[in-house]
Amino acid sequence: MKWVKIGQVTNYISLSEQKIRQLIHDDLLEEGIHYVKNPHIGHTLFNLEALEKWLLQDVESTTAKHMKELLKEW
Repeated sequence: MKWVKIGQVTNYISLSEQKIRQLIHDDLLEEGIHYVKNPHIGHTLFNLEALEKWLLQDVESTTAKHMKELLKEW
C-alpha cells in the first residue's frame, strides 16, 4: 500500500487536488481506506491503489456514478 501526499497524486493518476477534495467533501471517498489525515505533518495522505480501484469499479450509487462520469477525462 502506498500512501502519498496530495501533490504527488498527479504523478500516478490525473486527478486535481480540487477534484479529490470535492470527492472527500461529498463523502464519496472513505477515510482510512482511500485517505488518512495526518495532523502531525499537516497532510492528507492518499492510497493510490484504493483510489485507482475506486475509479475503475462499477458503482450502484447514482451520485458516485455521476461523479465518476465527470472524472472520465483522467
